[in-house]
Amino acid sequence: MQALDLNLSSRPFKNNTLLWAGYSSALVFLIAFAVWNVTTWRSSVTRIKQLSEEVSSIEGRLGDLEERDLVNARGIGRYDVKMLAVQAEKANEVIDWKAFSWTRLFNLMEQVLPYDVRMSSIRPLFHAGRHRGELDAEEQKRAQTVPVAVEGLAKDFRAVWEMQNALLNDRHFGRVFPERLQRTERGEIVFNITFLYHPDVVVEEAVVAEIPTVPAEEGAAAFYGGVIGREMVGSVQAHGGVMTLDDLYAYRVRVREPITTEAFGLRWVTAPPPSARSASTRS
Repeated sequence: MQALDLNLSSRPFKNNTLLWAGYSSALVFLIAFAVWNVTTWRSSVTRIKQLSEEVSSIEGRLGDLEERDLVNARGIGRYDVKMLAVQAEKANEVIDWKAFSWTRLFNLMEQVLPYDVRMSSIRPLFHAGRHRGELDAEEQKRAQTVPVAVEGLAKDFRAVWEMQNALLNDRHFGRVFPERLQRTERGEIVFNITFLYHPDVVVEEAVVAEIPTVPAEEGAAAFYGGVIGREMVGSVQAHGGVMTLDDLYAYRVRVREPITTEAFGLRWVTAPPPSARSASTRS
C-alpha cells in the first residue's frame, strides 16, 4: 500500500504570535495615552476656570482700591499738607519738652557755673532751624543732642571765660559759642551763650595712663623720638594708626609772636595766624 503526499491547506502556515502581541501593546498604549490626554484636558480646563475666577476677583479688588484711592485723594486735597507738617513738628516739640529733664540740666549747670556768674534765662532750642525729617543719617544719630541758649550776668570777663572753659571740659556740653558780650555801666558783663547739651552721655571713670618718667634734662628730645615718643608711636600703631618715629624726628616747632590787643579795659593775648583766633581778635 502506497502513502499519498497531500497538502490540504490553501496557503503555507506562518506563526504571527509576535506580530499580534505588538499590535496588542500598541493598542494598550494608545488607549492609555488617550485616557491621559482626556484627564489632563479636564484638569487643565478646571485649573483655567479657577485662574479666571481669581483674575476676576483680583480685578474687582483692584477696581475697589482705585476707587478708594480717588476718594482718599479728594479727601487729602481738602487739607493743607504743609500746615499738617508744621502741626506735627509742634506736637513733636511739645513731646520733647515733656520728656526733657530740667532737673538734670540744672544740676549739671550748677556744677560748671562759676560763683561770679548768674543765669537769667536758659532755654533748649528743640529742632532749631530744621525739621527732624530733613536730618541726614549722621545728624539723626545725634538726634538726642539739644542746643541750649543761656543768658545771664557775670562779674567780669574772667568769670565768663571760666564758665565757657568749664562747659568745654564737661562731656555733657560742646560747641560753646558766645553770641553776645556787653559791659554794663557797673562793669558787669551781660552775656548770651549757646552750646550743645548731650543729656544721654554716660560719663565713665577716666583711665589714668602710665606715663614714663624721664629726667627733665632730656627736654623735648624725650618726646620727639625718645622714650615718650616711642610709647606714643607704639600705641598709635597698635590701634591702626600710621604715625612713625620719623614723623616725630621731622617735626620742628616754630615760635611766633602772639597777637595782643586792648579791649573792654583788658589786654587780650591770642595765637597768631594761621590760627583763626587772630581774625576774631582783630575783628
